[in-house]
Amino acid sequence: LPVGIGPHASLKQLRIIEKQAPENKAFVLSSVDELEQRRDEIINYFCDLAPEAPASTQPPDLAQVTVGPGLSKDPSPGPASKPMALDVAFVLEGSDKVGEASFNRSREFMEEVIRRMDVGRDSIHVTVLQFSYVVTVEHTFREAQTKADILQRVRELRYQGGNRTNTGLALHYLSEHSFSPSQGDRQQAPNLVYMVTANPAS
Repeated sequence: LPVGIGPHASLKQLRIIEKQAPENKAFVLSSVDELEQRRDEIINYFCDLAPEAPASTQPPDLAQVTVGPGLSKDPSPGPASKPMALDVAFVLEGSDKVGEASFNRSREFMEEVIRRMDVGRDSIHVTVLQFSYVVTVEHTFREAQTKADILQRVRELRYQGGNRTNTGLALHYLSEHSFSPSQGDRQQAPNLVYMVTANPAS
């Protein structure tokens, strides 16, 4: 899910990313202000990308229960559905052209997205990268995967700056390193990427 912000975002690059999968949708925004205005639309689309949990092919076990007079005859609720496993990478541009103020607002937006997700050991795992001239790994799939821990780590993110926007390096790092078992990626879990960039690759 690529998100381009500002007049310098590369439409060509966003469209290339968008074409990698049919469910990809590029959001091209005029400013960080518009990111906040369209927050719910983007978050809802992002969360809807999570695949549905597969339906059970086994019929549920049935048990005959006898209740005494005066007791509720409502059937007890069935077992809770198994949470959907999903590995999500958040990739934020932190170059000089973005600037610290815009970076911080993008970080706050990411925090809101994570707050609405079902993050946990058996459900959604999160990794966070920041990129400019280099790629900085802020949080990996191997680290704590509770919502509280990840939100705390996101709040601690610091703008790194840099005179380049090395989008290609960030995407290469994702595919070669972040989404690998050595970094905690789960082979049975689908991968999802949320990328915010404001400049063409340089």
